[in-house]
Amino acid sequence: MGLFLISSIEPVPFVEHQMRTQASPYLRQAEVGVSWQDNCKETPMKRSRFTESQIVNILKEADAGSKVKDVCRRHGISDAMYYN
Repeated sequence: MGLFLISSIEPVPFVEHQMRTQASPYLRQAEVGVSWQDNCKETPMKRSRFTESQIVNILKEADAGSKVKDVCRRHGISDAMYYN
């Protein structure tokens, strides 16, 4: 067992004391009941470059028989963006 610090309340193992004093601010906030969510600001979602109808037209164009690479090149998007 580790060394104990002398405390007026109760003995705390030395290793645990180090962890408490060197813990991240989020862990220290959790001890006092502050949530990490209290520090976060809500940000709106990123706007899409394309409207919903444009996306549908791009997908229909590829379904009609055009090669996906050609459709992507015409509209300025990557293949990965098309498949996601």
